[in-house]
Amino acid sequence: MKNVSKTALVHALNLLVRKGMIAVFTDQNTNECIYKYNDPGTSEKLKGPQNLMEEKSAPSIQAPVVPGSVSTRAPKRRADKMNRMIKFIVIELKKHPQGTSQEALEAKMKNVSKTALVHALNLLVRKGMIAVFTDQNTNECIYKYNDPGTSEKLKGLTRDQRLIYAIVESVGREGVWTRHLKTRAKIQHGNVFQKSIKALVDRKLIKSFKSVQSKCKKFYILENLEPAAHHIGGIWYDANLEFDHEFVEVLTQQCFKLITERGYVSLEDVRLWIQESGISKVAVGDDDVRKLLDTLIFDGQVETFKNPHRAGEIAYKPTRIVLPPNGITLTPCGICPVFDICGPEGVITPSKCVYMNEWLNF
Repeated sequence: MKNVSKTALVHALNLLVRKGMIAVFTDQNTNECIYKYNDPGTSEKLKGPQNLMEEKSAPSIQAPVVPGSVSTRAPKRRADKMNRMIKFIVIELKKHPQGTSQEALEAKMKNVSKTALVHALNLLVRKGMIAVFTDQNTNECIYKYNDPGTSEKLKGLTRDQRLIYAIVESVGREGVWTRHLKTRAKIQHGNVFQKSIKALVDRKLIKSFKSVQSKCKKFYILENLEPAAHHIGGIWYDANLEFDHEFVEVLTQQCFKLITERGYVSLEDVRLWIQESGISKVAVGDDDVRKLLDTLIFDGQVETFKNPHRAGEIAYKPTRIVLPPNGITLTPCGICPVFDICGPEGVITPSKCVYMNEWLNF
């Protein structure tokens, strides 16, 4: 199936597992996901109670029990054991939003046989409570808990819309470029792709954004997420994704003023001052402050040194103190870089000094 994307294949396999037409288990030697066809007759025999997990938050199996009947005790014990197993699996998967492998579950459930664990996992997949996919690096079966709210949101979506949503969900805060999204979804007709995108946007499942790195490209991300920092440029860019020179200039000047007044400061001192002064309407992090201080260092206004009061901490101080001019500093000798080797004789002497002659003539 070379012409079919991995996402579409996994979606189809999950659908067959939920229908009970196939079963999935892990090969003990290779740790690969193995899918096996379920004979219709066998599937009919293995059908469990119809009311399994009606409440997804607390799944339970209600086996019919006649009071005083000895023959019903064994099925009830098996049902209770299955319930406990299912609850434990759901709790474990909720702890790992990115999913966990069957091997990890087996390590947590040492008293449960592999057959029983696989049976419970297949039940959860068929009920739509969990999804199974293959890890691209290890080829292991990864099981992931399906949030009930998300499952409800996706009701009524077409296959193409579900596929696009799955791709957008997989990239997280990085987002996916429209062209790459269309390529990965392998939707041939442009109209179908655009209608699917519009349907997902209208239902507030995904949203578009532009990146400061590629302003002409449109990216898509889940509605409840914000783009990664390298896309929005942090606090230095305005709503139009333009670099805010005025804002940066004001912050830089105020940081230098603070350092000059206090003599020296730490990075944390600057960050707290910006936060408390209200000079910035947006939250400023340590990395943002470090960039401001680096700018002052590159401009030759600030230098770093080891904080004498806090071991291992770097502090910032003004590079030099600018004194008001006086009679000495106004003469060439007052600011001469070779003043110490200047004398009445030799290569460097006042009589041969070009700057002194120009100053005297002036």
